[in-house]
Amino acid sequence: MLYHYDTSLLLRLLLVLPLLEIHAVARENIRNATVRWALSAHTGTHHIQLWVGQPPVLQTLILDTGSRLSAWVCEPCLHCGQHQSARYYDPLQSSTSSVTLQVHGFSNSNTTTTTCQFPVSIREQSQCILQQHYTEGSRWTAYEVTDMVTLAGIVKDDDDDDDDDYEASLPYATVAFTFGCQTKLTGLFTKQLADGILGLEYSEFSFLSTLRDHGILPLEDSEADTSHDAFSLCLTKTGGWMALSGALLETHKTSMAHATLNRQTTKGMYSVIVQAIWVGTICLTCDETTDELIQAFATGRGTILDSGTTDTFLPQALADAFQEAWEEQTGRSFTEEERTASYTEREWKRLPVLTLVLEPGHVNITIPPEHYMERKEGETHNNIWSNRIYVDEPEGAVLGINAMMGHDILFDWKRGTVGIAPARC
Repeated sequence: MLYHYDTSLLLRLLLVLPLLEIHAVARENIRNATVRWALSAHTGTHHIQLWVGQPPVLQTLILDTGSRLSAWVCEPCLHCGQHQSARYYDPLQSSTSSVTLQVHGFSNSNTTTTTCQFPVSIREQSQCILQQHYTEGSRWTAYEVTDMVTLAGIVKDDDDDDDDDYEASLPYATVAFTFGCQTKLTGLFTKQLADGILGLEYSEFSFLSTLRDHGILPLEDSEADTSHDAFSLCLTKTGGWMALSGALLETHKTSMAHATLNRQTTKGMYSVIVQAIWVGTICLTCDETTDELIQAFATGRGTILDSGTTDTFLPQALADAFQEAWEEQTGRSFTEEERTASYTEREWKRLPVLTLVLEPGHVNITIPPEHYMERKEGETHNNIWSNRIYVDEPEGAVLGINAMMGHDILFDWKRGTVGIAPARC
């Protein structure tokens, strides 16, 4: 009797098997970032600080690869809550500020433009108004302002220690930047530590694009396989790093592999193409009958890397298969009732590592239990943990902070790739 192997299935398994120590061919000339900024973390969100205006006012902002716009609280902002900064930024008190369209009483403006800068802005009387709404119900309202902005916390490659001195950062990342001056917040925005948000989507309005347009980023290097306006994030539970124009090569445990960006379905969002997902040693998508599960990752915006989201949200279509694999690996059910529970040491050791394999293959994002499980606040000695993986996203998937931690991720929209390397951030 002759046995015929299904070569297409074997090839599929080889492409997606995360347990093999195979990596995509590493690019030889990834630029090593020589300037980076220290990040801080609080309640699952990662922050960067910058100075705004003259005299400079220090602001703390959420780093958000899932947002195009940047905005922070300004004076006057009623019922906007208490945030990190000692005082709100006030464009009236800055000698370098300008406003899009003249605001009544805005006597300190050096210049005034007459056209709204952001496509989403709406001209209302003497201001360009923009609003942002979020699925959980929060929203903010702002008007357009341009002022001098400088990233804080700079560390150069020849520095031994962090240096957040204002003057030290001036030559590296100071630029006239247009942002939203928030005058109204609702929902979670009134309770967050950060003063606002720094959008890192690829957009002509982003802070990084503004640095590029003003010639602050390094020039293109024909020998380097990295765009000059690429950036990398290397995140931990307590902070991490953001670097410009290259990767943090000294943090890498293995060579950096490069996933393909799906630039067709998103406008500036970092959407990757998922080929397989593993729950521990169980592959949910390695059978030809599970093609529809892989397709679920590509619906809507696709699978986006979103540093502004704390948790990870997988496609709802995976729910049954995920729960079955989870129970087989852990001996526990994956239900809302079990989302927050106590774990013995033995039970903890059975928790699986989640692995997503990205196109073109052998590009892995691994999410260990220590990243997706969160100790319940105030329960330090009781081993009460909450599972921060959700399998209920109606379209596509969102890979949040807990999926990104422990990797140096190089966002390179221009070249259409996201570089991923396990890293000691």
